[in-house]
Amino acid sequence: AVVGKAEPGDAKGEKEVPDFLAKGDYGGRVKKYEFKSDNVIELMEELKRNFEDERVEGTKRETAAQNAYDLAKNARDAALDAAKTSKGEKETMLGEVKSALAKAEGDLVNTKADLEADEQNLESTKTDCAMK
Repeated sequence: AVVGKAEPGDAKGEKEVPDFLAKGDYGGRVKKYEFKSDNVIELMEELKRNFEDERVEGTKRETAAQNAYDLAKNARDAALDAAKTSKGEKETMLGEVKSALAKAEGDLVNTKADLEADEQNLESTKTDCAMK
């Protein structure tokens, strides 16, 4: 069968087209497309699940770490406040004790002076009694 357009250098001006053996049997010879992306889609879905699980797990770890930090910070702050309160109470007590010590030392000096005066008075009395 001769059909078609002429090509350059073709003397007759016609192009010869071969007869196809599969004429009319085209539908039986066409290969059907087989979907081959099942594994890829499953892989992508699995990756998505893994990423979401890791994100959730990471968020849980971060939350736990933040809670642990907050608890430790609160404990440190409470210990610091307790130490400051205790220091203030001890400083107050120290002031009271120092004041009491100063008073007691003053009383001791007075008592020693009174003792010395009483001892001199006793000597004087003994001397007077011995003379009579």
